[in-house]
Amino acid sequence: MKRKSYSKINLTLDIIKKREDGYHELKMIMLPLELHDEMEFIINNSGKTIIETIIGPKIANNENIIYKTIELMRSLYKFNEGINIKIKKHIPIQSGLGGGSSNAATTINVVNELLHLNLEYKDKLCIAKQVGADVPFFLTNKTAIVEGIGEKVTPIKSIKAQVLLVKPKEGINTKKAYEMYGFVGGDHGNFDEVIEAYNKDDLSSLGERVYNSLERAAFKIEPNIEILKNELLKENCEVVLMSGSGSTIFVMSKNIDKINQLKEKYQNKGYQTITTEVKYEKRK
Repeated sequence: MKRKSYSKINLTLDIIKKREDGYHELKMIMLPLELHDEMEFIINNSGKTIIETIIGPKIANNENIIYKTIELMRSLYKFNEGINIKIKKHIPIQSGLGGGSSNAATTINVVNELLHLNLEYKDKLCIAKQVGADVPFFLTNKTAIVEGIGEKVTPIKSIKAQVLLVKPKEGINTKKAYEMYGFVGGDHGNFDEVIEAYNKDDLSSLGERVYNSLERAAFKIEPNIEILKNELLKENCEVVLMSGSGSTIFVMSKNIDKINQLKEKYQNKGYQTITTEVKYEKRK
C-alpha cells in the first residue's frame, strides 16, 4: 500500500502558556503543502517492524517516529503482523515542515486500513496525541486552526499560493527550540488580524501580520536563520516566516516567476531550496 506523506507550514505559531504537565498550549494556522515523502507499507510474516529508507538519512528504529507509532499501536490493539515500510524522504529533516509528524500520521491511517482495525477518528487522535503535537493535524491533512497541545484541529478554507522553502545547512531540534524559548521568550501577534487577512486572501496584509513565537529561540540557537530571514524580507515578497521550530524560512506568493527567481538565487547562495504550493482543496 503506497501513500504520500505531506509537509506543512505555519502562518502562526503562538505559544499561549506552558502547562503543569510540561506541554505547551499552542494556537496555530497550519497549511499542508504538495511537497511530500513517499511511503510503502507491506505486511510481513516476521512479526517485526522493518523500516528501509530508500532516499534520505537512515534513522535507527528506536529513534524512528514511524517505528514508535507502529509499536504504540501494536501495544494498544495487540496485532501480531509485521510491517515493512519503505520510505523516500523528500521533506528535509529538522526543518519545521512536519516530515516526521506527517510520516507518523500516515502510518496511523495506513496501519488502520491495512490491518482492518476499524479505528474511528477519536481512536486515531488518541494515538496521534501520544506521538507528537503536529501529528493530529496530519491525520486529515487539511488547512486548519490547531490548538491545545495539537489535538484541537478546526479545518478552514484553503488558499492558492506558490511556496518557496529555503533551508540553511543547520537544522533545529524541536525540543531544544522549546527549551530555548523558556529562556528568551518569543513574539505574540494578533491571531484575529491574521485570520481576517487570510480570509480576504490578501497575502500582502497577511505577510505583515504572521508570527512565530519560536523564531527568537531558533535565531538564538542558529543565528544564520535570522540572517536568511532578513535577506528574504528584502526581496519584497508577500509572506516571509520561519515554519514551525525551524530551520526553514518560507516565502509565499501568487507570483510563480518571482518564486522561481528566488529559488535559483538562494540555491546559488548554498541553501537548500524547494518550490511547492499550498495543497488546495476546494470547499464543497
